[in-house]
Parts: sequence; C-alpha cells; structure tokens
Amino acid sequence: MKDNEQRNSPDGLKQNRVNNSFRSLVIGFAAMLLITLAPFLIRMLMMKYLGESYVGLNGVLQSTIWILNISELGIGSVMVYFLYEPAAQGDERQLNAYLMEIRRLYRFVAGLIFIGGILVLPFLPMLISDGVVQNENIYLLFLCYLAAIILQYWMWPEIASLFTAFQRADLQYTVTLLTQSVTYGMQILAICVFQSFFFYIAAVVFQAVAAGLLQFAFRRKYFKGCIPKGRLKHEKKKEVYRRIVSMIGHQMDEKLLGNVDNLFISAFLGLEVVAVYGNYMFVVTAISMLLNTVYSSVIASIGNAMAVESRKSNMVRFDCMLFLSNLLAGWSTACMLCMCQTFMGMWMPDHLLPMNLVVFICLYSYIIQMRRSVQTFKNAGGMWYNDRFKPYISMTVDLALDYVLIKAIGLHGAIISTIICVGAIEFPWEMHVLFKDYFNCGEKKYFKRVFIYTVVNGGLCAMLFYATNRFIAGQGIIPLVKQVLLCTVGTVFFYLVIYKDCEEMRIWKNTIMELIIR
Repeated sequence: MKDNEQRNSPDGLKQNRVNNSFRSLVIGFAAMLLITLAPFLIRMLMMKYLGESYVGLNGVLQSTIWILNISELGIGSVMVYFLYEPAAQGDERQLNAYLMEIRRLYRFVAGLIFIGGILVLPFLPMLISDGVVQNENIYLLFLCYLAAIILQYWMWPEIASLFTAFQRADLQYTVTLLTQSVTYGMQILAICVFQSFFFYIAAVVFQAVAAGLLQFAFRRKYFKGCIPKGRLKHEKKKEVYRRIVSMIGHQMDEKLLGNVDNLFISAFLGLEVVAVYGNYMFVVTAISMLLNTVYSSVIASIGNAMAVESRKSNMVRFDCMLFLSNLLAGWSTACMLCMCQTFMGMWMPDHLLPMNLVVFICLYSYIIQMRRSVQTFKNAGGMWYNDRFKPYISMTVDLALDYVLIKAIGLHGAIISTIICVGAIEFPWEMHVLFKDYFNCGEKKYFKRVFIYTVVNGGLCAMLFYATNRFIAGQGIIPLVKQVLLCTVGTVFFYLVIYKDCEEMRIWKNTIMELIIR
C-alpha cells in the first residue's frame, strides 16, 4: 500500500513520466536506427539476388499503396489529443468511448483503402512497364501489400493511440523493434535463400499481424480496463470530425512537400538529377527520423501537461524544448555539413553535388529541426484548426516557386523554394498560432531567440567545418568516424561554454544527472 501511495503521489507520477520518456527515447532510437539502416541492406541484396527489375516492381507497388494510404489523414494524431485529458483525469468511461471512435474511424479507413485497392487492380499492368519480370502474379503481390495495410487498420488500431496518451510510447517502439527485426530477417531469407519475391512481400503481412497481436497483448497486460465501448456525445463527436477535417491539409502538406520538387526536377532536369538529389534528401530524412524519437517520446507528457497544468508551467517546458531543438539542430547540421560529402563519397562516389548546394540542404535540415519544438506543442495541444489555411498556402507557393526557380537556376531552385516555404511561411505561422492561441502572448522575443540560436549555431558549424577540413583529410570509414566524434565532442563543449549560465541548460543538466544517478 505504501508503495502504491508513493507511486501515485505527484513526485511519483512525475518520476514515472521521466522513466517512461527515457525508455521511449532509448527503445525508439534503436527502432528508428533499425528501420533507417536495414532497408539499405535489403535493397542491396534485392539488386544482387533478384535483379533491378524487382526493385522497380517493389517501388511501384509500395508507391501505389502509399497513395491509397493518404486516406488515413492523420486520424491517429487527432485522436491522441482527445485521449490526453481523460487519461490524465482517470475518466475511464470517456476514454473507452474515444477508443471506440478511433476503432470505427480506422475500420472505415480500412474499407476505403480496400475499395480503392480493388479499383486499382485493373490498372496495375499500366503502372508496371513491359521490362519488369513476367513470371510474377502482380495482382497477388499487390493484394498482399493491400492486406498488410488493411490489417494494420483493422486489428485493434486504437491501441497505439492508447499507448501514446498514457506516455507509454516505449511499448509501441518495442512492438516496432521486435516485429521489424523478425520481418527484416524473413525478407533477407526470402531474397538470399529462397529468392522469392512473394515470400518477401508475405513477410510484410506477417509484420502487420504480429504487430497487432503484440499490441493487444501489451494492452491486456498494462491497460486491462481500457476497452473500446460506448459512444461519444454529439458535441464531442462534432469536435473530433472538425479537427480531422482541419488535419487534412497538414497531412497533405507533410506528404507532398518535397515530393513535388522531384516532379519538377524530373521534368526540367531529368531522372538522373532526381536520383542524385534524392540521395542527399534521404540523409535529411534519416536524420529527421532518428531525432524524431526525442520528440515522440515526450509529446504525450506535454499533451497531458497542457490538459491539466497552467500555461506558465508549460511555458517553462516550451523554453526547454526550444533549447533542446536548438542543440539537436546545431549538432545534426554540423554533422551533416562536415560529413555529408565524405559519406556520399563512400556510398555514391560518382554522384556528388557541389558543396554550395550541400550548404542549402543543411540549412533546410536545420529549419526542420528548429521548428520541431513548436510543432510538438502545437500537435500536443490539437491546434490544427488554428492554422488550417497554412498548408494550402505553403503548397501553392511551393508549386509556383518550383516552376519558376528550377526552370531558371536549376537544382538550387528546388531546395531554395522549400526553404522559403518552411522557413518563411510554415515556421513563423506555427509560432504565431501557438503563442496567440495557447500562451496568449506575443512571439517576438522567441523569434529573436531563434535568430540568436541560429547565429550561434552558424558559428559552431563554421568552426567545425574548418576543423574537419583542416585536420581530418581523406575518404573512408575512419575519417567519417573521426568527423562524427569531432562534431559531437565539439558541439557539447561549445554549448557548455556558450550556455553555461542559461536556465534551460541548468534544467537539462539536472534532468540528465537524475537519470544517471538512478
């Protein structure tokens, strides 16, 4: 009894949140590392054992399913927001009603995807060129991919949202780590031993089933009373659908921004340029995926805090998150600037971009990371309706700039147009909405803080770039490892000196020390 009282005390609950966030960060990083690096190996093995045509076939099937999957439209993100308050207040009845609504919505989406997939079937031969392998049943292969995505939305789809709302992202990451590890192993066997593309895709169906069953097992163990049942009141259901509708533009923007660049690059500059540019943007995506584990590990904690705590205490949280974004953005940008050409020289030595273009790509990566603190708070607060016009304006400007700039100045135009949209439209708009509609104050001092952070990080990147070029010469894995170490140690030392008297630095140092001491 005494142990239970201690765990349920404010200090005990705070300690549990820290523990869960730390576990989520560690397991999430391992999971993201796996799903970032394993596809490199599998793609290489598929090229060797099955041939280039199968790589193309797999790409066409995945792209078709990805387009059908747009119908999800961010339902999970929206519904997690509504779970924060009943989860924090222990309102099991309301929580279960929301879980039932999530299940209904996802199963409706599964139905839409099934209908869309059936309608696509007759057109598959038109999507796949004559040069692709003739001995495969493309309809059966497509249906396997279709089954995997439908099973994902049919087998207890509400459980992932439940884990997030209760700050147990570590459970979801565990599911991902375990099932993806087995799936990648099965796919490697299918390629190298059986040399069967059907077995390769069948492993994806296995992953969907295994993930659903493992999630269900975790739900029964940790959340016995959380069972989808009941119905939402009309007013609450109306609010749910209003936010889902406002989320549509944000989802389209997230999925299409950048991909549109490739269409214009292909049209004006050719497919080879798309491939080279895509290699560098893949590095940006990989960095973003790895660092995303930090934000996804704390978003539930922030969502609960925004639901039950004061704006003043949450302002302190935001200051700390903005400082963390500053640190991660500075470190990741410095690493990319110093190491990108060395890495590309090992991976794609005949397809390097000029260094001035790499600087623009690094700037784009920096802006993405700096806005993550704002996005995390805005998403945790369910503030998608507040800037519902932003994604449509950003996508329109991006289309116009791509057409003009890529045609006029080539590949530089693609990255410049994206920087303008993200840095001059989306980031400031999101900052304004967060401070106007939640914190109820102006955002000018925070724009000033972001500017100062950027100037300091610019100095950090310049010093580390000079140091790596001056003292670490050559290509290969050894210089690459030295560059990683120099950038990491240099960034830590730089921040400890520059921000030694910063309140946010003191808070983060105390938090890290508590974790180490435990």
